[in-house]
Amino acid sequence: MYDIICFHVTQAVEKFLKSFIISNGKTVEKIHDLDILQKSAMEIDNSFSDIKNACVLLNTFVPNIKYDDEDPITKQDMDKIIKSLETICNFPPIKAMRDSFSKEHNYKIVGEIMTKRAT
Repeated sequence: MYDIICFHVTQAVEKFLKSFIISNGKTVEKIHDLDILQKSAMEIDNSFSDIKNACVLLNTFVPNIKYDDEDPITKQDMDKIIKSLETICNFPPIKAMRDSFSKEHNYKIVGEIMTKRAT
């Protein structure tokens, strides 16, 4: 099931980045590459350089979930994937956008993206 979770994580991050770009009056190419989308967001707000590593990491798993049944995503990979999602969801410009959309469309964000990690 890790591949399904990873697929949805990459889709969510893609939508966050595209939403940020569009909400700032720019157009978005019909692409799914998180690296390119992160660079486009960085042209609007240079602080998006802070989430570059998270986007690069997530982008490395896209071929696995789309094309490779023989190289499954492991529990260790999943920990990295969820950490990247947390980083991006809680990144201040993304969080501010989420908060703004929630007020505009009258829905509540139930909780922040957080996981428990074994120490």
